[in-house]
Amino acid sequence: MNDIEKLSPDMKKALAVRVKQESASKARKSINERRALIEGVSVAELRVHSPLEPMNTLPDNGDGQNTLLPRSQLTTGLTVKILPWDNMGDEGANFAIRTSFDEEDMPGEGGIIVEPDFDPFEFTVDISSIMFEHGVHRLNWWSRGTSSGNMLEGPPLEFFIDIQNPNYGQEPDEILLPADLPGGVITQDYLDQNGGVTFTLPPFADPRLGDKFSFLINDIEVLADQDAVAPFDIVVNKAVFDSFPEGTLTLTYNIVDRAGNRTDLSHPETVTLVKTPAPDAIRAPIISEGPVISRMDALDGVTVVHDYDTPTNDDFISFYWQGLPQDSYVPPTSSVDVPFKDIASPGDTYEATVYYAINRNGTIYNSPSVTVDVDLTYIGPDPDPEDPDIVNPDLVPLTLVSSTGEDNAIVPADKGQDATITVKLYTPVNVGEVIEVFYGNAGNSVEAVTLDAADITAGEIDVTLPWAMIDAQGNGTIDAFYHIYAAGKPENAQQSPTTQIVVTVNNLQDLPLVVFSNREVDLNIINCNVKPWENGVDITMVYPFEAGDALVIHWVLDNTWLPPDHTDLPNDPLEASRRDFAHAVTPAEASIGKVVYKIVWGDHLNMLTEGSIVAGWSLKRGEVSGSSQLQFVRYNRHRPGSGRPVCPDDDPV
Repeated sequence: MNDIEKLSPDMKKALAVRVKQESASKARKSINERRALIEGVSVAELRVHSPLEPMNTLPDNGDGQNTLLPRSQLTTGLTVKILPWDNMGDEGANFAIRTSFDEEDMPGEGGIIVEPDFDPFEFTVDISSIMFEHGVHRLNWWSRGTSSGNMLEGPPLEFFIDIQNPNYGQEPDEILLPADLPGGVITQDYLDQNGGVTFTLPPFADPRLGDKFSFLINDIEVLADQDAVAPFDIVVNKAVFDSFPEGTLTLTYNIVDRAGNRTDLSHPETVTLVKTPAPDAIRAPIISEGPVISRMDALDGVTVVHDYDTPTNDDFISFYWQGLPQDSYVPPTSSVDVPFKDIASPGDTYEATVYYAINRNGTIYNSPSVTVDVDLTYIGPDPDPEDPDIVNPDLVPLTLVSSTGEDNAIVPADKGQDATITVKLYTPVNVGEVIEVFYGNAGNSVEAVTLDAADITAGEIDVTLPWAMIDAQGNGTIDAFYHIYAAGKPENAQQSPTTQIVVTVNNLQDLPLVVFSNREVDLNIINCNVKPWENGVDITMVYPFEAGDALVIHWVLDNTWLPPDHTDLPNDPLEASRRDFAHAVTPAEASIGKVVYKIVWGDHLNMLTEGSIVAGWSLKRGEVSGSSQLQFVRYNRHRPGSGRPVCPDDDPV
């Protein structure tokens, strides 16, 4: 590459103009020498025009663009002052002044007519033909005697047209942040300590003396046309930031040269203005299921808890499990449950990195991370990838045979006898894997069998269900199932579908006595104070009920009037009052294990004024039933006074 090729486009154009000017100067010199010979004088004695004075250009400042015509004047034109010159009267007539640009030919007609010794005046030259040509230009002018026709060239005026912005039409790069502002976070403490923020303009294409910049925050101009001088710092004081709400701020700027060419807005840079105090003591999240997350943990969802000292209701907390975003929330909520699909997404075994981010008024504070080992490996048939669950429907349910040969049932004839549970082996199956059988619930393990070669050859195993476990679980429909897992990894088990075992081996026994719960306790009596005609008689039964249990309350009045401390049952029933009241246990009653049944007023209460009430109850659940012992309460409806009046005074029945 030669020296000319290394020059910028502006310098190349300026060099070309200079070459043309030198060529024209040589031509003018030759013409003047001929004129001097003709007139018989030296070249130095030829008449010389006064130089033109530019009127609307900028003062030179050493930026290499002398006699700069500002952009605002391009449509107006170049205004110059024309002065008279020596010996104008020699021609004895007026002069026509003509102009041209650069290497244009001098016009043959027209011009401005001036008289000899005219007064100085300003003249605006139309530059529309060159106004979009960036670089150095030359205004040429001549005078021509209107009588003699002789022509004299005036000294040309060089001027500069600048139509290029300081970054050659490209968007400037984003503003540079100070090194002591990590992450672009401007805190109140930073502003108080520094009095503001000092940003820096990045290098741009064509820096020159006289360049200025304007700085904007969120498209609001906060600094206008400030001098852009090295090291190109932009100082934005604290008061400016005080006028903005906290959150994300977008910073832009533009640059304008002294000719008035302004760049587009720069690429934006963002910072975060923080006025609210940061959260205190942000610690790593808490994962109680750790340090190893099993398949069973993952299927239930792993709970992750945030842990920092100053949560507020305006904080917005987001969790990340191995880079996967989880549900977000605001306090007082304190945790999320990471679903199985996200835990399993990175693979069956890996080390998971978990952290949370606190968004406080637009500022993000990341917690330290915690790592947990994930082990989701399993044995047996593959679970459904779309609906993973501990229960794998591809496992064959177990079967039970009672001592009397009943399938999946234990009947009264089996009382006191063990039962046998058979499990068909899954595929693929390997020696050393474990099958654990459960009866009743997941915590009620019957036996864990480590498979050997003989088991695999047989294709099934038998497990004895002992009578003690049958008896302890009692009657009802009992769930039975098994787990399969690799040795030492019960937490990664898969579970078979449930087999329901119908147990009717035991009758219900030892039902508790009823309680007359609205009696007067100190006298063990239903009397006028109780107002049985309004409130009835409440019969309370407490038992581990199941919804749908069928209850029957057995009721009879008794003529026996007993003292308060009597404990033996009365034994003179009033048969006409005997009743059975049926009731089905509701889910709500079963959940609290208590039924309160109200015996409302009727002839089963009003046919006796003094004596006792005797009651008991029975329960039927499926094929089994049981009954309680009888209980009594004293009963008296005689008020004090002559004639022994009976309550109620106005019998409602």
